[in-house]
Amino acid sequence: MALIRNKTDFLCTGTLISNQFILTAASCIINRNQILVRLGESQNLTTAEEYSVKKAYVHVNFSSKTLENNIALLEFHKVLRGNGYGNSYSFFDMLGRCLK
Repeated sequence: MALIRNKTDFLCTGTLISNQFILTAASCIINRNQILVRLGESQNLTTAEEYSVKKAYVHVNFSSKTLENNIALLEFHKVLRGNGYGNSYSFFDMLGRCLK
């Protein structure tokens, strides 16, 4: 899980889908500046790291009134190299293993 925030407020959560992108709701990040992503934080882990967001990609048909197409991607400034446990991040690899 990824915690998404700006300098002062918690905004929402997201899912790490690759070593450079987080999937989240567009309604969480619209009209927000200086978005930060915190990875690796839980009750059992104290190795959380924070990453700055290079660019936010909001669905072109997102409606803030109806919340249709409420999806966005956040791109990190730098590519993540691994998860601290010797493994690289890959949501799609993990999903493939679960579906086998």
